[in-house]
Amino acid sequence: MLVYNTVFDSVSIHCLIIFSNISADTSRVYLALEEIMADVLSNLHDIQKSLGFWQSRAEVNQSINTTMFLVFFT
Repeated sequence: MLVYNTVFDSVSIHCLIIFSNISADTSRVYLALEEIMADVLSNLHDIQKSLGFWQSRAEVNQSINTTMFLVFFT
């Protein structure tokens, strides 16, 4: 009976080690994914700001072109 308990305890400890390794690997994966998502969101924010800048610039240029057309061709 004592041998059985020792084997069982050995298996239990081995399973705990495996699960703790899986848990550690899983948490590392989640940390990596969180970093990737933070970078993606930061880049998307930069793109949004850039698009806003270029859109306002295009609207100003369109307004200038419209004004120039009205001045010279009417």
